[in-house]
Amino acid sequence: MSQFEGVCTASVMERGMTVYNASKTLLSKFQVLWTRENDVAVPREPTEFSFSFPIPTTIQGTNVRMPHSYATMHTGLGADVTFTVRVDVFKKGLRRHER
Repeated sequence: MSQFEGVCTASVMERGMTVYNASKTLLSKFQVLWTRENDVAVPREPTEFSFSFPIPTTIQGTNVRMPHSYATMHTGLGADVTFTVRVDVFKKGLRRHER
């Protein structure tokens, strides 16, 4: 399974202490990459062990354009937009789950 997620975080600081912090999820998509059949990994697409995410152009559930990755820091105010890809791997044996 894989997850593609975008989050915008804003924080307000006063005298060096964070007084307000807020996060908004811009998008979150889950996708099953491969399944197991008879102890053999079978990809959902014909190409073996490759995958791609179609990156949306708008924020999930709105018509607002998707922002790019960004970080800024001003006196008393900070904000950043980050996108992450997480892939969960389940293996047979001692190390059963890796992320």
